[in-house]
Amino acid sequence: MKADFKTECAGRWAPILTNIGINAQLFNGKHQPCPFCQGKDRARWDREKEFFICGQCGSKQPIDMAIEFTGMPFKETIQLIRPNIMNAQLKVVKPVDTKQAEDRIKRIHAGLKRITPDSIVALYLAKRGITVLPEQDCYQHDAVEYWEDGVKSLHPAMVSAFRTAAGEVSTYHLTYLSADGTKAEVTTPRKILPVIKPLVGAAVRLFKVDDIMAIAEGIETALSVTADTGLQCWATGSASNMKAVVIPESVKTVWIYLDSDDSFTGQAAAYELANRLKVREGKTVRVVNIIDQKLIEDYGVSYDFNDYLILKTNS
Repeated sequence: MKADFKTECAGRWAPILTNIGINAQLFNGKHQPCPFCQGKDRARWDREKEFFICGQCGSKQPIDMAIEFTGMPFKETIQLIRPNIMNAQLKVVKPVDTKQAEDRIKRIHAGLKRITPDSIVALYLAKRGITVLPEQDCYQHDAVEYWEDGVKSLHPAMVSAFRTAAGEVSTYHLTYLSADGTKAEVTTPRKILPVIKPLVGAAVRLFKVDDIMAIAEGIETALSVTADTGLQCWATGSASNMKAVVIPESVKTVWIYLDSDDSFTGQAAAYELANRLKVREGKTVRVVNIIDQKLIEDYGVSYDFNDYLILKTNS
């Protein structure tokens, strides 16, 4: 993390984290349940040093808390935080009013359409080797606002809803598209909107599941799993959120399709989830790691199941 960003946030981390949706009660300095590992009364916020301590899952720096809570990568998390820095007073504040974020989600929701075989989203998916269409929580919108340097443009988009374990919408994931089914030519073609409900443990529930299901990181990766195997697959959005995703109690068997990363982040997240589901929840678990010589030759050591599906489709 750059020193200037650290300096900007110093003394403001509690309100900054509150402003992205973390409960303000977490920063009262008292021992309490951990929102990350659900440990009971063994966690607290160190006000002086500005970091989080849990007797079960260890200590976390504020930026790591933000990444784990939102499920967004480092760069996107900073982009979410930075506009709030100077507005964050040097004291704990009440949780931010999420009305603006809720209003935007409602506006986008009003324009959502089911993805049909002749839609732009279906064309985008087909270009990635995906022929199966999602049953739910993933839609097309013909014109979503995109803002850059104060300038607004409108683009068709694939809009996916992250839902909490209780089934409430946490936020929307947007993939901005061009008319030819490719990603829009904008600086950030993929965005996650500010959360209105905690993102930790949430997932994009692309299909209805029964007693067997699959889980993957990316939305396209999850759709690839379903297209290739027939397993109903959900997407967690990131490796950090895969570790925390809540699987329905009714599910007895979970197939985990990991992302292969040169840092082993995706692999570690998959096996951490597998351990929790097996040991703590008593589920049957299968971890799938595709290792193919041609795949490695074409993509190196970093690839996911969608890369495998593209390779398989083109071979």
